[in-house]
Amino acid sequence: MGAQIDTLHLLLGLAEGEQDAVLQHCLTSAEALALSYCHLDALPEALSPVVLDMAVDLYRMGGYGQAEAPRGAVSAVTEGEQSISFAGAAASADASGLLKNYAARLNAYRKLRWPKRV
Repeated sequence: MGAQIDTLHLLLGLAEGEQDAVLQHCLTSAEALALSYCHLDALPEALSPVVLDMAVDLYRMGGYGQAEAPRGAVSAVTEGEQSISFAGAAASADASGLLKNYAARLNAYRKLRWPKRV
């Protein structure tokens, strides 16, 4: 695959070729988040390390590569539509939480958008 996938293998301690599809998904998602946040059409080369770090966090927060169910204390239980949350689980794995961690690094490349008049 690509050099970025190879770098993700190294950063996550995975064997070469292990979970390539999952890593590609995390990389694609991280790049889409960065492009959307910065209002860009193409990713500047200088943002590649930031996107790699975001992909690592997405992999870890998503619980990919873990065969076991989440462990830890139950932090919330909802009976309607049955929902159980575990403390320390991937509850903070949403895009806004991830972007808050990287906003300072992404802001230098962010373009302003003016609201459209209706």
